[in-house]
Amino acid sequence: MNKEPLLSICIPTYNREVYLKRLLDSIVSQKGFSDDIEIVIDDGPSKDNTQLMVAEYQKKYPNIRYFRNTKAVWMTAAFLESIDLSKGKYTRLFGSDDFMTPDALSIVLSVIKEKSPTVLLSNRTSYTEHTNHILPKHPRVHSFAGFVDFAKFLGQDDPAKYVDKVIYFTFISVFCFETAYYKEMLAYIEKEVSLPDMLKKDYFNFALVVYANLPKEKTICVVEDPRLVYVQGWAENHSWHPNKKIPQDFKFLIDYLIRHYSLEKSAIKFFKRAYLWWWVDCVLIASLRKIKGVNSLVSLVYENPFFRNVYYKISKMFS
Repeated sequence: MNKEPLLSICIPTYNREVYLKRLLDSIVSQKGFSDDIEIVIDDGPSKDNTQLMVAEYQKKYPNIRYFRNTKAVWMTAAFLESIDLSKGKYTRLFGSDDFMTPDALSIVLSVIKEKSPTVLLSNRTSYTEHTNHILPKHPRVHSFAGFVDFAKFLGQDDPAKYVDKVIYFTFISVFCFETAYYKEMLAYIEKEVSLPDMLKKDYFNFALVVYANLPKEKTICVVEDPRLVYVQGWAENHSWHPNKKIPQDFKFLIDYLIRHYSLEKSAIKFFKRAYLWWWVDCVLIASLRKIKGVNSLVSLVYENPFFRNVYYKISKMFS
């Protein structure tokens, strides 16, 4: 590729040959895929046939770039490394076990061209549920002036969209941003926030970089519907599991955001409820799932809509 691509899709991966193939197929088959797009694959290095599989794709698609590490790297470090390799004006992050919904690429490109956002976020759905998802005729896109305006949207009391809003801070595959801005914020954090080693080891530091110092003249766009990402659930993919470190990392992120911005009380309550949600999921529920004979019962209760509604009301009280 001689010209600078408009969009780089950055995909760190490790031993996910089958999942990565599905993701690549979901990208290259879309009508929006062209020379304006590059795919950057940062390999762990995988011990499966990932390298050979990607080489076959590169024969047909020269805008796929592949980099193989000599030794295993931490997950967040791999994301940062893949962003550093990005040549596009915009960078879209993608977990190698997720994949794109139909027309996702065209929608992202149209929002970039029409609104020139600094940050572009999208929604997601489980791939087991996508057959029931009706695509709207026109995408629903929200635009916000800076982080404080975005935080007002987060603080709106809407139980049906609560979990969707949490993913805008915790789910890597919904993030797209101006590459130059991200690298500028990375330098800002390393200098002003002092996170040299921690930056590469904590789960949600990619979000910290995105939101570190976003003034009101910068635009955040959210594609609320259609959902642009199919999610590979924990039950089907055992390479990643909840653990106690995740809520700790998330707490560091929200503490920074609350300190750094003058947020309304409703937004602060949202962040506190989000932290409680992560703690319940990664500490309490994860512990219960380890008890023999209890896992099925926990899943039945935890995934029940009535329980979810009760939990949401209780979390409001604690926040």
